[in-house]
Amino acid sequence: MTRRIIAALLAGALAVAGPAAVAGAQEPTTSAPTPTAAPGTTTAAPGARTAPGATTTAPPPTTSVPPATTSAPPAATTAAPAQAARDTGPDAGDRAAVVLLLVFGALFLLGAVLWALARWQAWDPPFMQRWRHATGEAGWRAGNAWSEFTDWLRIGR
Repeated sequence: MTRRIIAALLAGALAVAGPAAVAGAQEPTTSAPTPTAAPGTTTAAPGARTAPGATTTAPPPTTSVPPATTSAPPAATTAAPAQAARDTGPDAGDRAAVVLLLVFGALFLLGAVLWALARWQAWDPPFMQRWRHATGEAGWRAGNAWSEFTDWLRIGR
């Protein structure tokens, strides 16, 4: 009967934690436009160095005819508040980290509750009984060895 209760509690906790994991999904991001150079100027690659006194020649400016476009209707005015509401400050990426921390905290708490419930019901796997006996025996032997050593020091060798 107790294993059924533990299984039911585990299933219920996973059902509750399921929507929280989905809520932690990252929002789509947009990339910043790349800067373009003015005609007749050259730009060096980031981190590239030029020798002092060296000159670079600019490629001849090319003229291109922009394609004919039809004028688009003006954008809806509701798009501006939506973009203004988006957090773009230095703490913009903290939301995903906080949600992830909450999910891991909830999973840790669930594990602690299940462990406490198993201990309260006095359920131990067989290897734990053997391990507990072996460590108790090792502690008893180490304690005896220490007692023998302190007696040896007290007697005066």
